Amino acid sequence: MCAFLVLSGSQVGRWVGIAAGAIGRISAIWWMPYDPDWSLTYFAIGALVICALAADGGSRRRERRSGVALQSARSSEELR
Repeated sequence: MCAFLVLSGSQVGRWVGIAAGAIGRISAIWWMPYDPDWSLTYFAIGALVICALAADGGSRRRERRSGVALQSARSSEELR
């Protein structure tokens, strides 16, 4: 569900994904004494999820939809 929201550019989906990544990282710490290899893998995946969702911010997707990026690219070419 959250993936569809993120792919559609929803800020709610992005924040839910960041929260899910944080909860996953916290839960991986508790499993560290029992299965350290999988715990570290799970911890790293959570970090990648958080970084990817926090870095994007959804602004580029909205720009592509509205044509602002295309419009700004054309205007910068006209200035040259």
